[in-house]
Amino acid sequence: MEHGQVGHDDPSKDRRDEIQQQLATYGYRMEYDAGAIPGEGHCLVSLDTGEAVDDVPEPIATLAEEWSQLTDDLENP
Repeated sequence: MEHGQVGHDDPSKDRRDEIQQQLATYGYRMEYDAGAIPGEGHCLVSLDTGEAVDDVPEPIATLAEEWSQLTDDLENP
């Protein structure tokens, strides 16, 4: 495995997959944003419109923040 790649047994990746599944039940998904500043978050996208959204209810925002933090942690161990 190359440096920086996440293995299939990585708990952070598994949790990110779980978050994506939970977000899908609300009608959203997370997309990686290479330009995201650590701590700012990646893109939360509406499944209905395909557009990025900012103003969402708390449970969705919390999941999006967790996904973004896990992603940042994987990039900068």
